[in-house]
Amino acid sequence: MSDIGPDTDLSPQAVQVLAGWLRRQEGMQAPPGGAPGVPELVLYLCGGLPPGETFAIEERLLATKSGLRQLRVVRTELLRLEAMPWQAVARAAQGEDPTAAVAAAWLAFTATQVRESERAPARWLADGWQTLRNQVESGVGEALAAWNSFLAFAAQWGRELRAPGLFALERGAATQAETILPGITAPFQIEARIDTNDALHVTLQLEPNAPDTMLEGRSVLLALRNGTEVWPLAHVPLRDGFAEWHISGFGAATGMPAGEIPRTALLFALADQEAPAIADAPLRLFAEITDREGVSSDQDLIPIIFLEEPRWFAGEFRVRVEIPAEARYWLSSGYQLRLDAAVSGAHWQHLGTWTLAVGDDAPHTLQAPCPGSLDVILPSVTLIRAQLRPPE
Repeated sequence: MSDIGPDTDLSPQAVQVLAGWLRRQEGMQAPPGGAPGVPELVLYLCGGLPPGETFAIEERLLATKSGLRQLRVVRTELLRLEAMPWQAVARAAQGEDPTAAVAAAWLAFTATQVRESERAPARWLADGWQTLRNQVESGVGEALAAWNSFLAFAAQWGRELRAPGLFALERGAATQAETILPGITAPFQIEARIDTNDALHVTLQLEPNAPDTMLEGRSVLLALRNGTEVWPLAHVPLRDGFAEWHISGFGAATGMPAGEIPRTALLFALADQEAPAIADAPLRLFAEITDREGVSSDQDLIPIIFLEEPRWFAGEFRVRVEIPAEARYWLSSGYQLRLDAAVSGAHWQHLGTWTLAVGDDAPHTLQAPCPGSLDVILPSVTLIRAQLRPPE
């Protein structure tokens, strides 16, 4: 029998999988279910399964040689499908070859994730970080979509914060804020940083001599601000003029390193009111300059102005954009604008690539057929990835 025990250097999950494999090698019963099917493998590769089901899939993969071979095939096909336009994936799903099963499963997962993303900010506003993480661990599908939508927002948020000179953000451990809560004019001191344990730590302190009776005991929402958009994160009560947020795992989940967070990257509001918003400001998404394979260059991020929220209607993706002067140089040099939709973690679905004329300031309407999509208005432009690529 196996001598794997608590002194091993392996993670508990790895121990569980390895112990199951050893038991089967010793003639014990194999896990039920046989090799996983294509829909299960697509969900497994995209992080669409809760931990318990993920471990069960891994045991079944180890139980049969065919399972691991099929996993490699599905992974290869999935990478190829993600790079194809949505319409091409839908055509592939109608075929009879092995690719069709992968395409159908991937397209169904993508359409579901896009549809659920529309409600993601409202779910974050209602539940907050810890509740959603627990729901994801428990396998709640809507929570997974809300979590993946946040990760796409946070990735763009982090990219902009890390870009040197992109914004004139006020930095420093403590910064006196302007009025940040409706009807309250008292100044606050704010400290925000990601610590060495990957936790986001934010404190909000009302100045000692300021009247705080209107806020005592009220729940205050912490939100991330990404340019002109806001994503609700978590709320805590204000006690004796002080509120503190400690969000474990924030750095690891968002890819942000330890260090201070600029005051202007955060917003606050009373949690029983609507989520904070920045009115009368254009929606801005920053595009990366890449090579033909999509590998980012060392160039600065280039802004693209969205005149409306990206949306799907009647089986078609649509958005109107303006091209600022910073982007016109690249487009006039033959680069094309490529847009992808966030699906799950590192998985994106290609929507389309456009060659844009940049002789004037006229807006551009971008459209791409997306068979099987549902009518959705994305809650944030950060759920779209923009790249400027040279033609293939």
